[in-house]
Amino acid sequence: MSQQPQLTTEADFAVDLATQAGEILLSFYGKPLTRHIKKSEEGFATEADLASEAHILKAIKQHYPTDNILAEESGRVDHGSEYTWIVDPLDGTFNFANNQPEFGVLIARARDHIIELGVSFNPVSGQLGVAERGAGAWFNGQRVVIPQNIDGSFSPLVGYWPDASTAERLDKLRKLWQSRGMTTESLRSCAANILAMLRGDYDLYVGSDFCPWDYAALIVLAEEAGLIVSDFNELPIDWRNGDQNVFFAPANIHADILKTIMSL
Repeated sequence: MSQQPQLTTEADFAVDLATQAGEILLSFYGKPLTRHIKKSEEGFATEADLASEAHILKAIKQHYPTDNILAEESGRVDHGSEYTWIVDPLDGTFNFANNQPEFGVLIARARDHIIELGVSFNPVSGQLGVAERGAGAWFNGQRVVIPQNIDGSFSPLVGYWPDASTAERLDKLRKLWQSRGMTTESLRSCAANILAMLRGDYDLYVGSDFCPWDYAALIVLAEEAGLIVSDFNELPIDWRNGDQNVFFAPANIHADILKTIMSL
């Protein structure tokens, strides 16, 4: 197995931190948890989310005290820095709380609007995705380059909440693809979905109304693996604009599928 390239200090820190947070999550996994309801019955946090985030934020504040932080559970810490850490301490809380292994830790670091590094880690499987801008995407120590010669048949991931702004459109998209014999899935976790793409299980990813902590790490992981990343209007995604529709696909089918999405 080939080894990862020499990571920058920041990326090495993010990998170590995601691994440590994953160990914290495993200490809660499979045990009774209290659900702290946020926006809906599916949008809740547990003590595992909170413990993981507390550990991550403490480490960032210690090692990068002047950097900004945007975290799912505690919100924003703004020091006026050009650098921002974007953290989802437990992506896939529903799966986690129901003892399903598709969840993970997402950590990204941005310089202004550019996501410079991203990490996705699943502590159950030990699968790790890491990418740095201009240095490629890596899955468990192996360089990932997703094939660009996708034909008319592909394996898509489609993820959205039932109350998402584009839920009706994406439901039509799922039915269209299913009518053509394709299986449309979502692992109910952005962290799990990007790892599935990096290991070659899926070819493209459509998501609606994702928060910055859901997609920030995914952007650099997908782009460095060779995918085109945009919103549904074929525009670049700026995490500073908050919730976004996201679309990752190989270059040869990206524009055509976007036309299909917008026509529904």
